[in-house]
Amino acid sequence: MVGLSLCARWIGRSALATLVLGAIAAAGCGSGVEAEKGLIPVSGRVTLNGGPWPRPGQISFIPTKAGSSPDTASVTSIAPFGVDGSFTVRHEGSNGLKPGTYWIAVDCPEGEPSMPQPGQKVADSNAVPKKYRNPETSGLSFDVAADKPTVASFDVNTK
Repeated sequence: MVGLSLCARWIGRSALATLVLGAIAAAGCGSGVEAEKGLIPVSGRVTLNGGPWPRPGQISFIPTKAGSSPDTASVTSIAPFGVDGSFTVRHEGSNGLKPGTYWIAVDCPEGEPSMPQPGQKVADSNAVPKKYRNPETSGLSFDVAADKPTVASFDVNTK
């Protein structure tokens, strides 16, 4: 019994050590991975009439021109934001966006989308006016430069 107990403790400690070392390695590799992928860190805040949101939502970054090279913007990225509007953009599992110009769309729906019954009108309960939910009509755009982290700031005005 004593031998089994010692073995179990050793395995438990080994597993814990492996988890700790893995977490340290992952934390230390973050900025290198982003730089390797050519990503520029992008974070920021989107507000509703200059203030907080009634619930969390999402902001989308859509490239205005599909990347003609691997170093330019080519993929849409969606970042969730909290009621304070703060967000961090992630792309392919890493923080940031590739350099380029992006159209912006914002969405803050109430509840989960549901499938309407035949003949029923689709309920459109969203804190964001339709104008801002479409990147082509939102009037919002954002440039990501290749040389420095970027902080974005947007306001959705419903008045």
